[in-house]
Amino acid sequence: YIVHTAFYAGESGEPAFEVVLNYTEGEKQTEAILCGEDTLDWYVKEGEEELGPSAKRSTLAWTGTGKSGMRDQTVRFCITAIDNKYLDRVVETIDLVSPKNQTAGCIIAITVGKKGLLKPMAEKGPEQAKEE
Repeated sequence: YIVHTAFYAGESGEPAFEVVLNYTEGEKQTEAILCGEDTLDWYVKEGEEELGPSAKRSTLAWTGTGKSGMRDQTVRFCITAIDNKYLDRVVETIDLVSPKNQTAGCIIAITVGKKGLLKPMAEKGPEQAKEE
């Protein structure tokens, strides 16, 4: 599971960044984190109705208040479940790769857990996402 956001998010379906899992046996697994589908711009625009991403593997993880200059601004982080294709291997390193577009990915946490722990926003609602 990876907790992230994007600065200057691009169009839906455009890569925000890639996560490359490097295994001890030499295998690599690359997962693209896509704008709109997996991540959204960290600033929530005024009047924006859809707070979370659209992909089934991703959901809104947290919203809160930050500062933009002197004014308060709602900010958000998303979480994406990455399926490990090599369960019998050890991940030695993780690379975060820029797609070299205007979007800058921001990762605040990476953790492991059993498959299926991620709950879509529809099941828990945005109020619960704020509390977690």
